[in-house]
Amino acid sequence: IIERIRSINPGFEHLQELAARAEILLQMESKYQEALDLAAENRNGEALIILQEIERQTPGLWDVSQQIAKIETSFQIEQYILEGNEAYRNGNWDEVINAFENALELDSDMDDPLLKEQLLKGYLNKIISMLEKENNTIEDIERAEEYYRRAVAMTPQSKAFVSERGNLQRVISDLLEQKFAQIGTAS
Repeated sequence: IIERIRSINPGFEHLQELAARAEILLQMESKYQEALDLAAENRNGEALIILQEIERQTPGLWDVSQQIAKIETSFQIEQYILEGNEAYRNGNWDEVINAFENALELDSDMDDPLLKEQLLKGYLNKIISMLEKENNTIEDIERAEEYYRRAVAMTPQSKAFVSERGNLQRVISDLLEQKFAQIGTAS
């Protein structure tokens, strides 16, 4: 387009400005494409650096800010998964639940069978540890019931998970027994 303008009107006063702007856009496009290629290769750190450079040089260009946010979210998800795995190894069920739920909140479409299995075991172990306490409040029991509902929603309805569903049924029976006992003593 710039060459066409130059051929029609070589003395056009904004021609130099248009040519400089076009050059900058071509450079940004090249960097942007490089960043997308790096992200596709799962080299998000390198892609993020390039995207941030583009955003500093040309704020608001294309969907650069969304791409930056997407990569930063993926880093946060990775951090939550690392924290959840560490908590799982240490048997800290509150942290397992917190970390993995945060990861799933950021990416509800995440299909990580290990994460879901560990979260399910986190729910179950947390409920069991709450049942072992003598002095649970009604709020504690209601929180355990919420964990139970989440665990049931996550448990596949296949033969492979029959024992997990059975464990959950036993746990909810114990929870209800404790809840009714608490309600009875509170009255």
